[in-house]
Order: sequence, then C-alpha cells, then structure tokens
Amino acid sequence: MDTLSYIKESPYIKEVQYSVYTISKIESNDNIDAIETDVIEKGLFIGGIANPIRVQKVDSINDLAYAYYRESLVGNTFDLPTRDFVNMFKAVYEQAVKKI
Repeated sequence: MDTLSYIKESPYIKEVQYSVYTISKIESNDNIDAIETDVIEKGLFIGGIANPIRVQKVDSINDLAYAYYRESLVGNTFDLPTRDFVNMFKAVYEQAVKKI
C-alpha cells in the first residue's frame, strides 16, 4: 500500500500527521514524503507498533518519543533518550496538535 492510500484509510490519520510534523521539525528536514513513509513503515505514531528494532505498541507521546529515539536516532533498543530529549519531543508534538 502506498503512503497516500495508507493516510486516507488509516484511523490514525491525525496521529501520523502529528508525528510527521514533529519529526520534520526535530530533524530540520522538509522532505515530508520521506518522513511520512518512514513514520508509517516504522509505526512511529500513536496507535502504531514501532518496529523493526524494538517491537512496541505506541500508546502515548512518551512511548512515541522513546520509539522514535530507538528506531530512527540510535538504532538500538538499549539506549534511552535523555529527559530533555523527551520533553523537547513532547513540546513539538503538542505544537503539532495545536497547528494541524
């Protein structure tokens, strides 16, 4: 299934959009298509299942921050993000909720 079809059919459409916004801001990356594909493929949205490094259900912003850190930044399941990183991630995500 292509990304646009997934977005249109997903019950998590807003959560995917919030994640894409957040990650694009954190990475200072405006390649939204690539980020969107990565978010969907890795399950990096609330309601998703983060994979392939650490298969975990993403039920909260906190879970999402941890999953993003492990899946996209460090690439392993053992490193934990700092409290500052999690707080920054949450702040940007909450900004997305207000804007989108």
